[in-house]
Parts: sequence; structure tokens; C-alpha cells
Amino acid sequence: LLFCSRIPSKSHDVSSELKRMVEELSQVIPPNILEGTKMLGVWVKETAPEHWRADYGDEAAHLLPGQLYDEPKTRDILNKAEEAFSLAKEFISFWFKK
Repeated sequence: LLFCSRIPSKSHDVSSELKRMVEELSQVIPPNILEGTKMLGVWVKETAPEHWRADYGDEAAHLLPGQLYDEPKTRDILNKAEEAFSLAKEFISFWFKK
């Protein structure tokens, strides 16, 4: 989504960039898409720190990625990812039709 309005940083936590984008485009984006984009920012902030752990585990505790997450936590992140994909498709569809 960020590429629609800027070059994003090289970070897994782009929540502050999404927030700025929402503020800058609030007069252009319909309210339902705007709210979805805000929610993406919240989820990015929550899940970005997990990226490294999900790939490499916890070296200090000698735990593999599969040992760090139980099914409810995994299901929650998967549900957010699926919803994020849907919200992103909605945003991109709007953006390129405007």
C-alpha cells in the first residue's frame, strides 16, 4: 500500500508510515477503506516484532519457531494476515480506479 504514495522504509514495522499515509490521504480515500488501512497499521505494529522470531526462533532461550507459538496465537496471526490481504486488495482496487 505504501508504494501507492511513497517509497517505504526497509522495515517490517511500517505502522508509522501507514499512519502518515492515512493522514495525508484522508480526504481522498473513502471512510471504509481508510478504517481498514488504519487497522492494518495496528496489526503491523503488533506483528512486526514477531517476524524475526517466527523465522529464526529465540536464540537466547534455544527455542525453535514452532516452540514459540501455540495454536490460538498462530490462528490469530493467520486471521489478521488474511484480513490484511483482503483490506490491501480493497485499497489497491480503489487506488487504481480513482
